[in-house]
Amino acid sequence: MSDCRLEPLSAGLFALHGQLDFDSVVTLLANSERQFDWSASVVIDLQAVSNSNSAGLALLLEWMCLAAEQQQKVRFRNLPLQLTQIAQINGLQELLPLES
Repeated sequence: MSDCRLEPLSAGLFALHGQLDFDSVVTLLANSERQFDWSASVVIDLQAVSNSNSAGLALLLEWMCLAAEQQQKVRFRNLPLQLTQIAQINGLQELLPLES
């Protein structure tokens, strides 16, 4: 099983560490539902993501849906090249709310 964790940095700011793959995203999603306070927007920094596949992109899309349900926004910072390429291939790069 791969290791990935979501670390709270400050109010609404989180860092994602490790591998985003089919083994890790289910646990990450469950943990994030407990960690995110949707009373405000959420920013997730992906700089420490070491590897990702399409399951990682699915997780980002799910977080976008959860935020929309709460009438909030989620933004992603430092999207790894691997995730950027997967989003491009699937025609989804324009949908991802990226923050510099």
